[in-house]
Amino acid sequence: MADDLWVREVHPGSGRSAVVDGAGDSVWLYLTEPGGAGITADCWLFNRVPAPAEVSAYRAEGQPPPAVAGVAGEGAYRPEALTPERVRLRWSADGESVAALVDGEPTGFIAAGRPRGYSRHLRAESAWGAPLDLALYRATFEPGPPEA
Repeated sequence: MADDLWVREVHPGSGRSAVVDGAGDSVWLYLTEPGGAGITADCWLFNRVPAPAEVSAYRAEGQPPPAVAGVAGEGAYRPEALTPERVRLRWSADGESVAALVDGEPTGFIAAGRPRGYSRHLRAESAWGAPLDLALYRATFEPGPPEA
């Protein structure tokens, strides 16, 4: 298996933490409550193993499960080591939403108030989240100039 991955950052305004955790067979983005460690939302980013048919063993062991074959899309399996230097977190201005960029590409994001994220490597909405919504990504992380 690839090396463990851990990236953490705190937004100075909202006090929320974002964590990219790749210690198991999948890599996830988590967003915490303001000033705390309780996870309020998650976003599956990709698998470090081929997509399994089912994940009951992961759930029984309390491990974050890799996305199953029915929802994992192209590029979902990334067995190579991913270093923290290749991962960047991008925050919305208010710190209520966060995105994970891998090698400069939006891989997944959590939008404010939504418990599940949007992932580049999902092909269908499921327990792992929803497919990447580029319009919502742009509206959340690339706001235009204020209207006059």
